[in-house]
Amino acid sequence: MITASSDYVISLWKLADIRAGIPAITLKHQADIKTVVLSADGKRILTAGVDGSAYLIEVASGRHIASFKHGDIINSAVFSPDEKLILTAGWDNTPRLWDVVSKKQIASLKHNASVNSAVFSPDGNYILTASWDSAAHLWSMISFKEIGRAKKNGHVVNNAVFSPDGKWILTAGMDKTARIWRNGDLDLPPDLFELQAKATTGLELNVETVETQFISPGQWYSLKADFYNRAEEHYKTCKYPAANLWRLFYPEEAERIRPATKVSRK
Repeated sequence: MITASSDYVISLWKLADIRAGIPAITLKHQADIKTVVLSADGKRILTAGVDGSAYLIEVASGRHIASFKHGDIINSAVFSPDEKLILTAGWDNTPRLWDVVSKKQIASLKHNASVNSAVFSPDGNYILTASWDSAAHLWSMISFKEIGRAKKNGHVVNNAVFSPDGKWILTAGMDKTARIWRNGDLDLPPDLFELQAKATTGLELNVETVETQFISPGQWYSLKADFYNRAEEHYKTCKYPAANLWRLFYPEEAERIRPATKVSRK
């Protein structure tokens, strides 16, 4: 178990010895700590706090491997499911994505207000953020653009998370209400998911430079035609027709093929 607090101290505890009240390992942060997570292999710690920086720390030595800087307090810092990326978010309105190996920022997700939390979907294809703008936002990991409409709450959203299968989103905030949302059409095959991202944004990810780049007009028209045909076929048997993205772009065609299914309230 790992704990952290405003005394700048990170403590790792062995569950068998926790009653003794003595941590197995203690490490020092640079300021008041807002969040701390342990890597899956237990070898690294990711912390963030009021000094506007997140730190990657080696457990065995206590050595700071890297720091990731924001312009203000950081509220949230997490590893991606494969732990190759780090996602940070805070008061500067801009969640940032970092490469663990190069320690460089590879993307940013601009908001209109402070961000309280940011997490990856279980499959690593999406990012979900919760903000002071009273909404949760879903983002594509391919285009780094927001997907669909913001999930509006009645007040500031403190936290937003995915269900273990990634098909549902849970939000909670200052309006004293937790809400469950259906997370769109996540039964897309991986190749159709990639095609959808390119066809709807006109952008693609350069895997060598880890940067987005514009698709040429001719190629984009071809991709959009391919997406229309393949997404139409997928829509006929998809699990969540009411939230299908192709349906949003082509509502009349979708309605003729398969009327939207209402979510059961039972």
